[in-house]
Amino acid sequence: MTSSAIQPQLSDGTDGFVARYAPSTNKLLYASYFGGTANDSITNVHILIGFPPSGIAIHAPAASLAVLAEVMSRFTERPIVDMTGLEGQCQFELTFEPETMGDKLDPRTGPDGTKPTVDRLAPSLFDAVQQYGLKLEARKAPIEMLTVTHVEKTPTEN
Repeated sequence: MTSSAIQPQLSDGTDGFVARYAPSTNKLLYASYFGGTANDSITNVHILIGFPPSGIAIHAPAASLAVLAEVMSRFTERPIVDMTGLEGQCQFELTFEPETMGDKLDPRTGPDGTKPTVDRLAPSLFDAVQQYGLKLEARKAPIEMLTVTHVEKTPTEN
């Protein structure tokens, strides 16, 4: 376990385990157990996002298309909206090169500002979703937007 662990040792029974590695060096950044005094595990994981040198990796063992679309939107210039009408949860494994990282720093970038070299870049997101018979189409559609125009530093009474 790392010194920053939320739970540095096993509790009674079994616990879930989470670790994060630096994408560029595979160095362990932090690791922690999660659990109480009984047999605990980490379940109902809908989406895991990884940052291997070759692209963005999305592992979704049980996610709706609406949730997947929201996650994929983090890596595109325009929002992605699920218009399939399909219900339920599906399993997805996608690796793709992002269009953008939004306002986030690309975790694949090293301290010197360069990305590790790879033999083959991942496909674009537009190409990656085609393995599931899906396609991304540019179109105009209404979406909900929240605009923050003012923020108070200290809370006030309601």
